[in-house]
Amino acid sequence: MTVSGKPLLATKLTRWRAFVISLATILAYPGRLFAMRPTALPPTPGWKAESAATARLAVPLVLANLLQMLTYAVDVIFIARLGPEELAASSLTVAIIGFLLWSLSGLTGAVA
Repeated sequence: MTVSGKPLLATKLTRWRAFVISLATILAYPGRLFAMRPTALPPTPGWKAESAATARLAVPLVLANLLQMLTYAVDVIFIARLGPEELAASSLTVAIIGFLLWSLSGLTGAVA
């Protein structure tokens, strides 16, 4: 029986010989298998690129905080028309709810 023009036994012996040579090379030079090859670090962007990337991340957060403050301002304007006691109750409620939300957020962060 032949494989690609060679006898099957010769093909098996050739494969076996290649395996033995590879194994002998690995055993003779073990450092070659796990050798650290130097890699080039990617170029670092300049401060302008870093500032632009930071601004792209910061703009949505700034807008969200401004809209949240605008919501509180509109609440104060509408509740102030009801009277001073209602405005005081609303301010106290907002402060208590804010404190609870910040505390629970901090507790969640500590547990995670």
